[in-house]
Amino acid sequence: MVAGAATLALMASAAPGAALDASWPTYHLDGRRSGNDTAGPSLNPATPAWTAGPLDGSIYAEPVVAGGRVVVATENGSLYGLEAATGHILWRRNLAPPVADITKIAGCGNVVPLGITGTPVIDQGTGTVFAVTETPGGPAGVQHLLFGVDLGSGAIKMQRNVDPPGMASPPAQQERGALALANGFVYVPFGGLAGDCGDFRGFLVGSAEDGSGPLLSWQTAGRGGGAWTPPGASVDADGRVYLATGNGFSTTTYDFTDSVVRLSPTLQLEGFFQSPTWASDNGSDNDLGSTGPELLGNGLGFQVGKQGTAYLFRTAPDAASHLGLAFSGNACAAFGGDAWAPPILYVPCSSGVKALRVDLNAPSFSQVWQTPTAANGPPIVAGGLVWSVNTGTAVLHGLDPATGNDVVHFSLGSVNHFTTPTAALGLVIVGAGAKVAAFQGPGGPPPPLSTQGYWAAARDGGVFSFGTAPFFGSAGNIRLNQPIVAMAPTPGHHGYWLVASDGGIFTYGDAGFFGSTGNIRLNRPIVGMAATPTGRGYWLVASDGGIFAFGDAPFFGSTGAIALNRPIVGMAARAQGDGYWLVASDGGVFAFGGAPFAGSTGNTALKRPVTGVAATPSGLGYWMVASDGGIFAFGDAPFLGSTGAITLFRPVVGMATHGSGAGYWMVASDGGIFAFGDAQFAGSTGGTVLNQPVVGMAAAV
Repeated sequence: MVAGAATLALMASAAPGAALDASWPTYHLDGRRSGNDTAGPSLNPATPAWTAGPLDGSIYAEPVVAGGRVVVATENGSLYGLEAATGHILWRRNLAPPVADITKIAGCGNVVPLGITGTPVIDQGTGTVFAVTETPGGPAGVQHLLFGVDLGSGAIKMQRNVDPPGMASPPAQQERGALALANGFVYVPFGGLAGDCGDFRGFLVGSAEDGSGPLLSWQTAGRGGGAWTPPGASVDADGRVYLATGNGFSTTTYDFTDSVVRLSPTLQLEGFFQSPTWASDNGSDNDLGSTGPELLGNGLGFQVGKQGTAYLFRTAPDAASHLGLAFSGNACAAFGGDAWAPPILYVPCSSGVKALRVDLNAPSFSQVWQTPTAANGPPIVAGGLVWSVNTGTAVLHGLDPATGNDVVHFSLGSVNHFTTPTAALGLVIVGAGAKVAAFQGPGGPPPPLSTQGYWAAARDGGVFSFGTAPFFGSAGNIRLNQPIVAMAPTPGHHGYWLVASDGGIFTYGDAGFFGSTGNIRLNRPIVGMAATPTGRGYWLVASDGGIFAFGDAPFFGSTGAIALNRPIVGMAARAQGDGYWLVASDGGVFAFGGAPFAGSTGNTALKRPVTGVAATPSGLGYWMVASDGGIFAFGDAPFLGSTGAITLFRPVVGMATHGSGAGYWMVASDGGIFAFGDAQFAGSTGGTVLNQPVVGMAAAV
């Protein structure tokens, strides 16, 4: 019988399990920017795990991790959600187009195009990723938009403009620093562009997480003082916010440039550390704020900049609102974020990471070592090693924390400024140009989000693999005579076939070639295919129901000589290999061989046409899916849910069944996946701009 309306069982994302609780949700792990993962497994020895990409733009931000997903931002204005276990793309969301060439608008800058540069932050409680992208628009021609995106699916949950009213020239302000999350607010730092052109200042803006209410804002009192360092603001256990600023342009009047400021949760100034040499540093472009404030505990913070002198400062203001100087000494010119593994502080010196031993009781520090590798990127501590990228040679180094000597290293090919590794789930993850590279310790990679998998095929022959489904190749780079219309998996799920509308066959993995109609003039185009249970043959079906059998596939009959009310749109074969069903766009079903007729919608007025069919493992029933995701179940096929009552972005074009017979997936033309029953969601291309639409899918379970 035809299944009617039922309770919707749409599964939009996979819930992370207990084994996936390890996370790295913000720049250098936590609000203090410690960069020290004390809970992760050993990463020594380390070996390559996976590489993803190239993505759609350069990666400057540090990857962040939660719920078994790695979130990566690109300068094309996109966020990607990758499965930590495999690097598979679970979703992509382009938030807004980037500024194509900021140098032509503002007169300077060194990131082209300019999209998302600052590291996003994840609210694990709500499963929301926050990121700011620079994009054309607004009165000044450039605007900065804050987005909140669902961690599981990539869906946009909120957005707002975060250019505060006091920002004179948004094109001159770059959002390069990491976002911070505390007190119910997302804190967004702003600096200038490389070259210090235009009317810019150091800003810190606060937005409520849901985007409601007015923006909070603090700014330097004079021009300059950009808050541009990659770590952004630091937050202490009481929710106080610390921000380092760069050089300004005044050498006579103090204006909070070349300083560290302490702000209340609502961004009211509570205190400041004024570099003793701020005036001369302003005159010589020696930013104190080339690194972020490192909150060490015991009432102390650490700050070092381009000038090379490092400071231990008091984090609590005195009666004059000063964050008093506790100790100063020569360290190095440094850029980016430090890593704090008490009592050792690892500093990103331009000549190579330096280890300083810090005494918090009698405030002082002294050098322990400087690495001979010249690894100068912002370091982190994880799995028993100190990890830092040599940005000149594009090599990731794992350093001995006691000596700074190289223990393991990996070539990354290319990296961008201030590239910072991430560590989570037994992996070290790093942006490598437009790619993402992951390295695993002896414990191996984390478990996959899904124990299931599937493939989706696009009209141009592009294949997208998700979950446990391996990628065996595609026709995406081949000039096709006719478009791809369907795919079928091999019985062991170690390969697949693609078929074009002219019957041309493309084989991948263990899929064998047994013939095609590519050189035959057909009366009607091919619209579907099915494989035999041995994997040594297949059937093709044309829109008039003509059947073409190859290999060990027997011919059981066709509708090629019958005048049909509506064209055939697909076929399904019995698991026993002794018959098949053809389905027309009106839901008419034609059964051949041992395939039983169990019902149809041929006499029913459908809201939308049928686009696909799939059989139960027993061979005694089948499902049909319509373009609106409506499901019709016949024989022993259970109804497990549909999207018939949901307004979809794109029409459903096909379906595949779980091997248990108690679940199925549907795929839309944008690659959106809908999972029901036993079928698990393992990713989709629903937020990705595809070259050609998806035309079908196949299950790997």
